[in-house]
Amino acid sequence: MYEFEVGDRVKVKDNGKEGVVESAVRGTCDPLLVKFTGGSGRGWYEDSELEILPTTNDAGEDTSMSVDETLEQRGKRYGTFVKHSELSQSLLRTIRTHALLNDKQLSDVHTEALTMICHKMARIVNGDPNYDDSWRDIAGYATLVEKHINGEDV
Repeated sequence: MYEFEVGDRVKVKDNGKEGVVESAVRGTCDPLLVKFTGGSGRGWYEDSELEILPTTNDAGEDTSMSVDETLEQRGKRYGTFVKHSELSQSLLRTIRTHALLNDKQLSDVHTEALTMICHKMARIVNGDPNYDDSWRDIAGYATLVEKHINGEDV
């Protein structure tokens, strides 16, 4: 049986209402206080009346997994960590060397964006090139630099 904790996303089995466990005092047969999403109140429930809902990130990936499960999932998506690291660092070394040899001064914003873009490029080349979130991330970092250059707060 799953032991619910404060913050767990749950669904009430008989009515389908979803919410978050707000209070989970443990003892013999202590009920759980669930705050329902959408402002529809609260209710007390026994463990057996609830089911845990998977926790997902903005990419729809389950974040309730163990670290080992997460690493396995990421490995399938992005390839091995060692190969990714080699490629990412090689790209960064090339950029740093070129900037140094050509007396280019890059700000922390430029450097961080390039670092993250190289990281994402390595994930694409080493892993799934059709995973659109990686491409969107690259566009996001480039947009942050553009906004910074144009004086916007980022």
